[in-house]
Amino acid sequence: MKKVVLPTLIIATILSLFIFSGCYYDKGDILYPNSCDTTAYKFSADIKPIFVANCDNCHGVGGPNLPELGTYALIKDYIDNNPGLMEDAINGANGISLMPKNSPKMPDCSINKIQNWINAGAPNN
Repeated sequence: MKKVVLPTLIIATILSLFIFSGCYYDKGDILYPNSCDTTAYKFSADIKPIFVANCDNCHGVGGPNLPELGTYALIKDYIDNNPGLMEDAINGANGISLMPKNSPKMPDCSINKIQNWINAGAPNN
């Protein structure tokens, strides 16, 4: 009897490992709520990907809507000439429509990165 139980237990353990290793919960902001580093906000690595993912469809170079925000120069010019408007748009504040339009609000991490980057003078780094 012992000879049958041990191999069955080993096989059951191995199968359990395969089954449970395939289950995961891939919501990083929920699993790692403090994983958002808003102190590191390089334009090329941190800020531009947010703009590409959320703004380029409508405001990229040659996009259907103005203002164009498809390059660093265009984004910086917009921020400099419209103080506070970018922050209001991404927060849906002060009577400004929430951007991106017809989409859920961007994650707080992305909004905080953009706001901190703007507060630091919107450097091109």
